[in-house]
Order: sequence, then C-alpha cells, then structure tokens
Amino acid sequence: MKTNYLLLIGSIIAYVLLGYAVPRTSFELFAILYAFLFALYFYWCYYAEKKFDSSKWKMFLLGAILLRAVFLGAIPELSDDFWRYLWDGRLLSFGVNPYEFTPVELLGTELYAEAHLEQLYAQLNSPKFYSVYPPITQFFFTAATYFFTDNVLASIVVFHALVLCLEIGTIILLVRLLKCLNKPLYLAFFYAFNPLIILELSGNLHTESILIFFMTLALYLFAKKGYAKSALAFSMAVGAKLLPLMFMPLILHRLWFKRGVYYCMLVGIVNLALLVLFFDLEMIQKIKESMGLYFGHFEFNASIYYLTRYWLINEYWWLWDYHEYFMGFSPLEDFLKMDLYVLLRKLLPIIDLILILYISLRKNIRASIQTFWTAFLIIYSVHFFLATTVHPWYITPLVMLAVLSSYRMYVLIWTALIGLTYISYQHEIFAENSWVIGLEYALVFVVLVGELRQKKKNTLT
Repeated sequence: MKTNYLLLIGSIIAYVLLGYAVPRTSFELFAILYAFLFALYFYWCYYAEKKFDSSKWKMFLLGAILLRAVFLGAIPELSDDFWRYLWDGRLLSFGVNPYEFTPVELLGTELYAEAHLEQLYAQLNSPKFYSVYPPITQFFFTAATYFFTDNVLASIVVFHALVLCLEIGTIILLVRLLKCLNKPLYLAFFYAFNPLIILELSGNLHTESILIFFMTLALYLFAKKGYAKSALAFSMAVGAKLLPLMFMPLILHRLWFKRGVYYCMLVGIVNLALLVLFFDLEMIQKIKESMGLYFGHFEFNASIYYLTRYWLINEYWWLWDYHEYFMGFSPLEDFLKMDLYVLLRKLLPIIDLILILYISLRKNIRASIQTFWTAFLIIYSVHFFLATTVHPWYITPLVMLAVLSSYRMYVLIWTALIGLTYISYQHEIFAENSWVIGLEYALVFVVLVGELRQKKKNTLT
C-alpha cells in the first residue's frame, strides 16, 4: 500500500511538471517525464490483478481523479487546439453560428471587438478554415466560455472541470460495464491511469473525452439491452466526433434487421436534427471544403500510408516507370502519369471501408458477444493503421475499447510510444522524425502479431 502511495505522489509531481513547467519545445525533459510516468503505469498494470481490491474501487477512482485534477489550472502546452474551442464557444455565446465564418472573415468586425476575439486570434492554428468540430462539442465549448467571454484562463479552468467530470463518468461507467460483462474490475485500471489518456484529455483538453464518455455510456446501455437509450448515447458520440459511424454496420449486424435498423435510424434522426440546428446547404459545402483541404494537406505519424508513400513509390517506382514496353498501352500509360500520392489518399479510405464491412459482417459477430466487443477495437485500430494523420490523442478511444477486449498490450505499447512523436515540435520548424515513427509502429505491430499468435495458440489448446 505504501508503494502505491509513493507511486501516486511521484506521478502527481511528474504531471505537475508537464502541466506547468515543461514547454512543448523541451522534448528531452518531456520524454524523461513521459517515460517515467509509463514506467510507473506498467508497474501498476503488472500488479493490478494481484493487488486490486474490487471492494475498494472508490479509492482507485479517487487516485485517478487526483491525477487529472492536477491540470485544473494549467494552460495546455502540447496542443493549441483549445484556442479554437474557445473561439467557437465565444461565437455561440454571442448567438453567432461558429460554422458560418472563418476567423479571418471576422477580423475588424464589431463582433471581433465585442467578444474579445483578439485574445484568441493570434493563437489559432488554422484561421483560414471553417470550424470542423461537430455540434455536441460546440455545446461544451459554449459552456466553458458563456460566463467568461473576456477571460481566457477562467474558460480554460471551466473546460478542465467539464473534462474532469466526463472522465469520472467514463471510469464509473467502465467499472459498471465490466461488472455487467462479468469481467474483472481491475481492467478499468488500464484506462483510468494511462498517462496518454490523462495528458491528452485532462491536460490538453482534446474533445475525445466527450466521444469516449458517450461511447462508454452507449456500450454500457447496449450491454444492459437498453437499445433505445444506447442509440441516443451513441448519437451524442457521433455528434462529438463522426468516427463512431464506422461502427454502424457492426451494430446493425449484431442486432440484426428490425432492432438494428431501429437503432441506426434513431442515431440518424438525432444527428440530422443536430445538423439542421446548425447548418444549411451552403454552410455544409464550406465545411466540406475545409475538411477536404485539411485532410488533403495535413499528414502526421502515419504507418501504412508513410510506408507505401516513401518506400514503394519514392524508392521503387523507377523500376517500372516510363519503360518502353509500357508505351502504347494507354490504360497503363495513364496510370503511370497519375499523381500517386493523390491516388493513395483516395485508395486507403476505400480499403478501410472494405475491411470495416468485412470485420462487421463476419458470422461470429452474432454468435459470440466477446467477438462483438473485440470487433470495436479491431475496426478502430484498422482505421488508424490506414490513416494519413494519427495525432497522439486520436488513439485515446482505443484504450477504452482495449479494456473490453483480450487484445490490449499492443494498444498500451502504442500509447507509450506515440507520445514520442512530439519530437516533431521541438524546433520552431515542424519536422517529423522517421526513426521515432518507425520504432513506434515496428514495436506496435510486433506486439500485435505476438498477441494474435498467442490467442490462436490458446484457442487450439
């Protein structure tokens, strides 16, 4: 018990330093503290099954709360996305649709002065883009800024408090879900004390905290067979981040026709109502263009995409490009003249969709409840293995899904390694480190293959 208290105190000190003293450009110090936190975390994980007392899970919850509460007064340092949260929240607080204007378009307007937007504008990372944050997140942004339209720090503290409440709710729901599934409660520990979860959600205020809360609520209600309530919670998750839509074929197949269609229709109706609340056709087109520009220009920490782009295309394309024996065969000539990077960006989402449908429509999804829960993890993993942009906070929902699956070590390893990609920001000029990315995915895939082989071996025996 004394060891646990010492580890908790050590973790709190590390989080205080990361939250209040270490700038994003000090990568070496960040890496040391990050590695220290994960060393303590893996120590706890190793002994969790032996030392976790399910009758005292509220003490475990208190420890998780303390680690998150450290950041209540901290201004996020590792990410600047929160400035756009405050910008959108202030607009909505003044009755202005946050999707209607880009920040650049509001420069010099009466609203710009009235909402004190000059406090935020210089910090925005994409002032020429329309907001891409879905409607449910906008309500949270507004809650954080409504009473403090001229006070940045106060709004940040309120948003920290909101995220803290969401995280407490997620952990409690996870414990209840594990009870419902007859799984050991100590598994909730893997989410509650994960340093990436704490840093990216409670520290950097990323909106995945909203997604994870509503997804966990939806899965809990689903396990309790409250499908209508689950669909409403799932709608909120989609309204916070569109990604859960990839799970719709899986849910439809599990519930099968009547209940599945009803579930999906309810999700669609709620999100259509949210869409009508904020958007018209012209606005949808503007946001579509912004998202197209974003996904067309930004790429970060990709795995299969980078491997294909830099290895296959850059290194070996010359082996069969512009050879004489290709000339005169127009389909192949046209293909060789295409922009292969653009083609790759278009091809990967198609492969992603095909794999999602394959995983979702397998026969044992309906036969085995454990296969159903694991399919959520597999679908989410496949999506980000094929993605062109994988920021550290993007994989935080994987940790929650891993708690419900027998495959979780590769996810925990991924969370430990992905934080090292902040090395890209250590200088004024952004530059990714290929060695870090290569090490990250090499270890993740090695551990994943090891887990798959072990599972296969256990099944055979």
